[in-house]
Amino acid sequence: MSELPPEVTMLAFKKILWPNDFSKSAFRALPYVKAFIEKHGSEVHLIYVAEDLANYGHFWGEPNAKHVEHLHDFALRGARKKLEAFCSSELATCPLYQIHVVLGDPASEILKAVRELEIDLVVISIQGMRGHFPVGSVADKLIKHSPAPLLTLNPDVHAEGTGQKDQTSIGVPEETPHGI
Repeated sequence: MSELPPEVTMLAFKKILWPNDFSKSAFRALPYVKAFIEKHGSEVHLIYVAEDLANYGHFWGEPNAKHVEHLHDFALRGARKKLEAFCSSELATCPLYQIHVVLGDPASEILKAVRELEIDLVVISIQGMRGHFPVGSVADKLIKHSPAPLLTLNPDVHAEGTGQKDQTSIGVPEETPHGI
């Protein structure tokens, strides 16, 4: 096996973004996130993006703005509550985690967070909530457009010898941000 170039072996992922749509696939990232916390003392940013339901109004007619606003508020509050409960139980040993709950297009909002938070690594399942295709639409957009490296998790492939259903790969863009 050939050795990795020094710039790859020296990567220290200090700021990790973990998009989470509450799917089983998304939660499979937990052991990897914990490993980065342990090894690098990483700061973890969990992000949940609620889709803007107003964009789907043309399917059923013009939506009532107050009703859509109520649904958005309900979704955002519920997501924050679920993430807070999850973090307090699963990331209690990580003092450096932050929760971000936003409204919009998931891929766009995740990419925006990568840039604004100066993320060093995105940890994401390649299949999200719907999971009908080998690579979900959000993961596909992140793979193509993320300025930060990605750790992608494939929940449908057994990792050799582990009995677990995760296979990982790291995609590092040609130009990595923040001098890593």
